Amino acid sequence: MRIVAQAKSNGAWKTISKSLIAHVVTANKKGKYTNASALTLNRTSLTLETGKSAKLSGRVRKAVKGKNTTAAVHTKLLRFTTSNKNVATVNAEGKVTAKNPGTCRIYVQTSNGLWKSCKVTVR
Repeated sequence: MRIVAQAKSNGAWKTISKSLIAHVVTANKKGKYTNASALTLNRTSLTLETGKSAKLSGRVRKAVKGKNTTAAVHTKLLRFTTSNKNVATVNAEGKVTAKNPGTCRIYVQTSNGLWKSCKVTVR
């Protein structure tokens, strides 16, 4: 599912923003697949020298029968994106690589749209 923000202008709808693709998952009878109920990151800020890298990881919890347990979903568990790939890049596993001096944010999103960010400073 993709969230789209629209505004009406001169009688016509115009798209002004689109979200990352989010998959909403509902629990099956055994509770194996369900939406994430919480997301935590191993760090909220990171400082790196140009050319160096570090691992950013998240932990997802899901709701099953009123309890939180470690998630096991059939979709990509976490999606990593950067706000400025000229400053730092991030791969699908959360490896952040410093490119050029500056600051940016690495966003981590669950399949149902929960997100957290980490401020990255490159020196």
